[in-house]
Amino acid sequence: MRSISHHRQLGYILVENLVSLIVVAIGVLGIAKMNMVLLSSTGIAKTRAEALQLAQAKFDEFRNVTTAAEYAALADGSDTITGTNETFRRSWEIDGTSNPTDARVCVAWPNTVTDACAATSNRIVLSGLISWNNPGELAHVSSTSALGGFIRTPTGRATVGGNAYDTIPDSAVSNNITLDNGSTANDGTKTYLSDDGKTLELIGANGEVLLTVKGLSCETEAPGFSTISGKLYVAAKNGNPIAPFSDIRILSSDASYCAMLTADSSWKVPANCTGNTCKYFYTYYQCYLGAEWWGNIGVQRIDSPNTNDKVCVGNPVDSGPATLFNRSATLNTSHAYRGFAETESGVYETRGIGEQTDVNVGCTAEANRTVYKYVPTHYGNHNFVHDNLTGSETCQTTETTLNSLVTPKPLGTTAGTNPTVTRYDSSGTVTLSTDPDVVANVYSVAANNPGKYYCMSNDDGGYSGVNCPNLSSTGTTAATLIHGTITRYGGAELSGIDTTVHACKTGTTTWTANGTTSYSYSCSLDWTGFAGGSWYGDVVFTATGTASLCASGATTTVTPTGNTVTYAINDRLATPANALAFADVPLAVTDVQIDMSVYADTCGLGQPSLSWNGTDPKSLSWPAITNATAYKVYECTSTSNNTTTMEPCSPTTLATTPTQPQSTLTYTPAPVNNRTKCVMVKATNLSIDSAASAIKCIYRSGNTYAYQ
Repeated sequence: MRSISHHRQLGYILVENLVSLIVVAIGVLGIAKMNMVLLSSTGIAKTRAEALQLAQAKFDEFRNVTTAAEYAALADGSDTITGTNETFRRSWEIDGTSNPTDARVCVAWPNTVTDACAATSNRIVLSGLISWNNPGELAHVSSTSALGGFIRTPTGRATVGGNAYDTIPDSAVSNNITLDNGSTANDGTKTYLSDDGKTLELIGANGEVLLTVKGLSCETEAPGFSTISGKLYVAAKNGNPIAPFSDIRILSSDASYCAMLTADSSWKVPANCTGNTCKYFYTYYQCYLGAEWWGNIGVQRIDSPNTNDKVCVGNPVDSGPATLFNRSATLNTSHAYRGFAETESGVYETRGIGEQTDVNVGCTAEANRTVYKYVPTHYGNHNFVHDNLTGSETCQTTETTLNSLVTPKPLGTTAGTNPTVTRYDSSGTVTLSTDPDVVANVYSVAANNPGKYYCMSNDDGGYSGVNCPNLSSTGTTAATLIHGTITRYGGAELSGIDTTVHACKTGTTTWTANGTTSYSYSCSLDWTGFAGGSWYGDVVFTATGTASLCASGATTTVTPTGNTVTYAINDRLATPANALAFADVPLAVTDVQIDMSVYADTCGLGQPSLSWNGTDPKSLSWPAITNATAYKVYECTSTSNNTTTMEPCSPTTLATTPTQPQSTLTYTPAPVNNRTKCVMVKATNLSIDSAASAIKCIYRSGNTYAYQ
């Protein structure tokens, strides 16, 4: 019988132990590695969160500029920031100075690149629109002197932006707009309520979070969005809309978001119209607002519109009271929304959308400020009309025409349909809030289109004056003054400025004849209802006979200095004739002075260019001038007998030989010994003379000549 060696058995035990140790070691290393990965992931998450905060902070800086000069001064830049977790490089790019304009903020880490936007990894990028609105335009609504109260922040409970989703949550619900035919269409956004009900997000089509509302601990859920919706009507000229769809937007102030129906990226065509029979086009919009918001919603052109492209609000049917909240058809690029509460006799406090008069006691204590009960509120049929108003056309006439074309009337007497905006739960159905301080949605569809201002404290928008202070508008109007002097030549005559179809309107011009030598003119361009950041248009002068404006010798002065004005002076053969044709002028320009000339027939003659030719004593010659029939030669001779140097003089005397204008293109001066003779030449057509040529001089000392 074979025996088993104990030494060999012990060897097996040693191998088994070694294998066990290796397995345990690998497991420990794996746990350590996993722990490192988890720690690394946590660190990366914290770094990304801090980078996002830095990007959002820079966007807030852009949005908080208060003056047009500050907005115009926005430019590309970079900075370095030492954060809690990393050292960051932050870069930003501003796409021009148009209003609005695209902006991008990039934050990269670690700080090893000059331009964070060029980093290929470890970066956060935020892109969006920034714009500037004149705060003075609404000062008479929000000033304490006007209301006798105090002003609360207009931003509301919503904040701009949030974390983006690679995949939009399945429970997010599409936000729809009700169309004229009763069907609905998504406006490009979805609403998502978090599982705990404490966070409400408005999400864009690409997963970007546009707005976020956080519920307070005193609330069982985040308060829902309120909305304002309506249509933008755009007039047609020769069957084409006056504004490209891609160049016009509906924007809202502060922390809010406006969606336009962009499914087909084009204007909607009214039923039963084709080609030149189409008098208007339209699209739908819907703006999302957090609790307590108040501010403006308006139209913005991002191209350079014609001076006559204006925006109208209100309606032609019912003008309403003679207060700030009247509904008359009028020029204005926006509806301004304000709520009010009279806290004591004659003293008003501003209120935001959906805010009630009852105080939410629990939230007031938590927020350390007065929080009012909130009702998600939805205003519908708040429309805009965009038209090219020429001559005597007004908002009243264009809105009356639109009402005659559309059924039901979009601007007055007949209400439209409720907007399809609801308070959603996770199943996408309409619910009443479980929070006793947040009640059911309220819908309000305008029977008459609102005017410049809408009072949110009353269902009729302030028409009745109930709950809304009896304020009168004291706002100022932006304008650009075009003016100057037109010097007359050859008896040329102008009779004034055309106010029929061009930039200048009746009552905005002045015209003065200064004897027979010149005219003084001015035209004031009113920018009420103008939605662009720059403009183009024509100031046309009415001529008598063959009079022609001339650009030769024109001078331009622009206020404020530093702005550039692009324009041309059209003569009588151009289109439009005898006009200042402006191509691209910033709205910031308030004054343009252009001094120019008018001639009886052809525009100003060219200036002769003299040169010396031949052998001593040399002759002067010049190229022929277009439209010139002759040339006037002027000369002078130095008075002193100078034997060494030339002494130039100023030619003022018509040459004695020839004594009349000559048709030839040469002239030979005859200088006296030790004297200097100087010559200049003007082209003429016997009605007008050109500007004088440069002065040429010849000096003689014996048989030696010098030339200048």
